[in-house]
Amino acid sequence: MIKDILFDLKNLEYNDADNLMKREYIISLPTYQFLNKIKSFDSEILEILLYNICQRVVPSWESNLNDKQLRPAIFAFKRYLLSKDIDELVAYDTEILSPKVDCSYSDTSGAAATVYNSIRFVLTKDVVFATYALSDADIANTLDFEKWLEEIEVPNSLEKKICNYEETKAFSYDCYDDLYLSFFEELKLKG
Repeated sequence: MIKDILFDLKNLEYNDADNLMKREYIISLPTYQFLNKIKSFDSEILEILLYNICQRVVPSWESNLNDKQLRPAIFAFKRYLLSKDIDELVAYDTEILSPKVDCSYSDTSGAAATVYNSIRFVLTKDVVFATYALSDADIANTLDFEKWLEEIEVPNSLEKKICNYEETKAFSYDCYDDLYLSFFEELKLKG
C-alpha cells in the first residue's frame, strides 16, 4: 500500500479546493482520492501529514502579521498526536480569519485555513477537510510546497514521523528560517 501511495504522489494532479465548491466535486478530485487512500490505510498517517503541513505554513502567517495566533492550535494538535486526547483540540475548532486586505491575504488566509481544516479533519475524520487543508497550504505561498510534500513530508508521514526543523523549512524561503526556529523553540518548551 505504501508503494501505491508514493506512486500516486508522484503522479498527483494538485487541485484547488475550498468550502464554496460542491462536496461531490471535491470528492472527485485526485487530491481527495489520494488523501482518502492514506486515511483508508491508516488515518494516523493522514493526521501526521496534516500536522506537518500546519508547521510548514506558520511563516506565511507570522511574516505578514507579526502575530503568533496560530501557534496554540498547532501546539494543541501536536499534543493530540502524542496523547490522542481530543478535548484540548476541540477548543481550536474555530476558524481564524486573516485581517489582511492586501496582496498577503492569500498567504495569511491560506495558513489560517490550513490549521483550521486540519483540525476539522481530526475532529470529523472527513477527508474533504484534509483536501481543503492541502489546497490551503499550497495557497499559503510556502515555496516549492509540492516538492516538499513529495520528497520530505509524505515519506516522513508514512513512517509516522513528525518533521523536524530542518525538514519543515526545506525548500522554503531563507527569510523564514528565523520564524521556523522560533516556532520550534517554543514548541520544545510547550511540548
